[in-house]
Amino acid sequence: QDLIATAACGSIDVTTNVTSFTGSADGSITVNEDNNLTLLSTTASGAGSSINVTAGGVLTLPNGSTLNAADDISLTGSQLVLNGTINTNDDLTLNATNSSLDVGVLGNVSINGTLTATASGTLTASGNITAGEDVLFTGQSVVLTGTTTAGPGAGSDVTINATTGSISGSGLVTGDNVTATALGPNANISLNTDANTLTAEANCTVTVTDPDEIAIANITAGCDVSVKAGGTIDLQGPITTNDNVTLNATSGNISGSGKVTGDVLTATASGGLINVTTNVDSFTGSSNGTITINEDNAITLLNTSASGSGSDITVTAGGTITLDGSITANDDV
Repeated sequence: QDLIATAACGSIDVTTNVTSFTGSADGSITVNEDNNLTLLSTTASGAGSSINVTAGGVLTLPNGSTLNAADDISLTGSQLVLNGTINTNDDLTLNATNSSLDVGVLGNVSINGTLTATASGTLTASGNITAGEDVLFTGQSVVLTGTTTAGPGAGSDVTINATTGSISGSGLVTGDNVTATALGPNANISLNTDANTLTAEANCTVTVTDPDEIAIANITAGCDVSVKAGGTIDLQGPITTNDNVTLNATSGNISGSGKVTGDVLTATASGGLINVTTNVDSFTGSSNGTITINEDNAITLLNTSASGSGSDITVTAGGTITLDGSITANDDV
């Protein structure tokens, strides 16, 4: 059974037991389907009009079907199969209540507001996804293979939450503030970002690659932490782990007031200086500028070199300084 509903001067609000729905209204459209539903082209054109569809089973938007709403669009089903086109002037909310969800299989998406996608299984972002405001992803695990962009401008953030598994994938995540959380057993975070500021917390490793400069608000990990940036790594907040920390700024500085806590800190600033406050057992690093280390306790210096013209190495420790490698500076040590 197919339901075709038109309300030229009003809204549509129906509870259904049909195979497919097609709708057009000047107001909002709300559909509550008992079972599976194929959602065909549907438009809510009036100012402030939204589309809200909930299916007790699988909700399908087939290729060739288009959803247009002047305001929000919300789609909920035990499983979402989305291959059509979605246009909203405000927020898009996707909720797969009993399955995994691939946001990227959406044919075309135009979202002027916030994209919220939630899956009870794995959430995969395999396409090129752009939201006018924020992006919020939640799944047992989150796999990022396409591009995910929040913005443009300050305050357009990406929040990624893996409830039991890891955050992984080679897809680029772009936003003002990127926040990633993976606290399940042995859960890791691996991100390619183009972010102004990063916050990350993982039960195990955190690995971040950014093509430009990046500011670290806070990184907490149970295992190794690795941050590689094409520009400066600005330590605005702490990096804390029980294992090793690797920081690599290919064309900028590594500096800031945030404390680095861990076992071995390896820092490389090929085009700049290193100035870090630490609570680590050992340090090894190289820079094209001065290296300054302020350590809370005792520290072991492994191979360390400051090769730039006039570059010094200065180490201040609250405990013993042990030399267990070569210390080379272009100027003073």
